[in-house]
Amino acid sequence: MSLWCSAVFTLAQRGGVEEMANRMVDGSRGDRTHFDPGMLLTLALGAAAVVLALWLTSYFSGGRRRPTAYHSPGRLFLALCRAHRLPWRDAWLLWRMARWNELEDPARLFLEPERFDPQGLSRPLTRHAPRLQSLRARLFAGLPEADAQPGPLTNSGVFTPLSV
Repeated sequence: MSLWCSAVFTLAQRGGVEEMANRMVDGSRGDRTHFDPGMLLTLALGAAAVVLALWLTSYFSGGRRRPTAYHSPGRLFLALCRAHRLPWRDAWLLWRMARWNELEDPARLFLEPERFDPQGLSRPLTRHAPRLQSLRARLFAGLPEADAQPGPLTNSGVFTPLSV
């Protein structure tokens, strides 16, 4: 700490701060108080620079840690994979399944168990059908199975009615 203070004092002496302070004190002792406008501007800019440096340090050091909202479907998908403690192989398999279904929001897989139906999978994904069924059982454990679906799934997230 003393090394830091001595460095600051040395810089102040070399910069002429001592002379500037003496002139300011001498000016206020006389009959007329005289302040150099250039010197006041220098002091104000220096104070503003110190405040700005402190604010930037606080800002970039994480001084404002707030929970962030998810504005990214990919980040939400990864957060759900972490919340369900899925290994990276399972998360990658779900990501591939979302890409094959052309989902704009891959996190919808965590809401729609119908997407795990083996008949609706692509040829490369059918090789992983047993793993996908175990993932479905794990992700949707405790939910009642719906025997009749209200309609075919679309990528917009809205069910389209079946015409009979």
